[in-house]
Amino acid sequence: MYKVAPFLFIALLITGCQVHQTNPLVTGYVRVKTLQGNGSGTVIHSWEGEDGYYSSILTASHFILTPDNITVNVPIFENDVEKRVERYYPAVLKEANYDLDYAILVIKTKNYIPPVRTATRKTIRNIKIGQTAWSVGSPKGMNIWATKGVVSNIGSNETHLGHDSKIFLGNSGGPLYNSYGEQIGVNVRLSYYEAGPDAVAYLPHIAFALRLDKVYEDLGSYKTRIYFGEEKW
Repeated sequence: MYKVAPFLFIALLITGCQVHQTNPLVTGYVRVKTLQGNGSGTVIHSWEGEDGYYSSILTASHFILTPDNITVNVPIFENDVEKRVERYYPAVLKEANYDLDYAILVIKTKNYIPPVRTATRKTIRNIKIGQTAWSVGSPKGMNIWATKGVVSNIGSNETHLGHDSKIFLGNSGGPLYNSYGEQIGVNVRLSYYEAGPDAVAYLPHIAFALRLDKVYEDLGSYKTRIYFGEEKW
């Protein structure tokens, strides 16, 4: 797998830029819509079947409480600007772990959808505090936003990565990337505190992403090869 120099990402404006789909940070990005709410996700593998193309999608599970009426929107870019085509593909829920907070969906499309580049287990296990981290999502359903930060914390149980790249409501299930454009995690939650008897206040600079190697381990080698298309150990 080739590496892309980190300086190539300097051109991204982290204040809500619209970027071309050949950029590794947005290739494979999708929006996920359910009865419970909207979120983000990534195409982690695509393949050709007898009657079209299929793609497996990684997202969060906390806004997918039922397997019904799940749809996926694949953004299209023209001349470096996102063209909002409001077509949603029906999705089938294949896997869900509500403790770790991830889900895997499968959609059928007419055309091949390029997947993201996912980091290996070894790469993720070598992550250090202070490394660059990029988050991509669609805050409140808007066009794609990319924000830059660093890995701020590696918890004692090493299930999640704490980071300070800004994420917002609507980013749930979206990717956390390293500086090479490899997905290393799934953004699942913001930190918050009780602001009153019936209110909470979010801390936008403290976010948590489920480490991708924990997804590999939970799925096991066989299912990882099915959904990711390759061995990730």
